[in-house]
Amino acid sequence: AIVVAVDGFRVENMTQFGFIRAMTPDGPVALVVYQKGAYETRVLSLVDRSFGVDLEDYGRSGAQQ
Repeated sequence: AIVVAVDGFRVENMTQFGFIRAMTPDGPVALVVYQKGAYETRVLSLVDRSFGVDLEDYGRSGAQQ
């Protein structure tokens, strides 16, 4: 799944994701993800709003990074 928004804010890279996640360090996190050709909203309760896994930027084919 590709995270495209966090708490109502569009994100395009890990820097934006980390900044928005840090703005409100408590409570659940609302994600909009793109997976299998569709967008889906997921609300997750996370310890310190952290996934506990390594995340990385998604590069689109042919797009300038």
